[in-house]
Amino acid sequence: MTTLEEYPNWCKFCIKMMPTQIKEGAVYHDITTLLWIPLKIKHVVIKMDPHKEFHTFVPLPFGGKMWHKFSFLQEDDKAVMISEITFDLGGKLRNATIGHLLENRWMQLARQGFPGMDESKRLQ
Repeated sequence: MTTLEEYPNWCKFCIKMMPTQIKEGAVYHDITTLLWIPLKIKHVVIKMDPHKEFHTFVPLPFGGKMWHKFSFLQEDDKAVMISEITFDLGGKLRNATIGHLLENRWMQLARQGFPGMDESKRLQ
């Protein structure tokens, strides 16, 4: 998750990655087609603990906000990644409409990028 330059190789909607040194407070950009139209998206690294946690804040167009939280742990012979994507698009109607589309696209991304994924849950 922290080898940003590799994202376009496995991340379904990532066209280009403009990485920087990954540390807390760092800013990097990508070009994504998550909503079908290529958009340059800013990411701010909130928390970085190598091999344990990687959290980013993503200010979205039109005032929306998204948070990515990835946590990693080892359980016996299995590696576990917990991924939490949270967004607020600035209102109930936007969250219910555009949010529903975003949720579906994120699930497509997860299934394509992590084909061995055993479980996914929608939390409210």
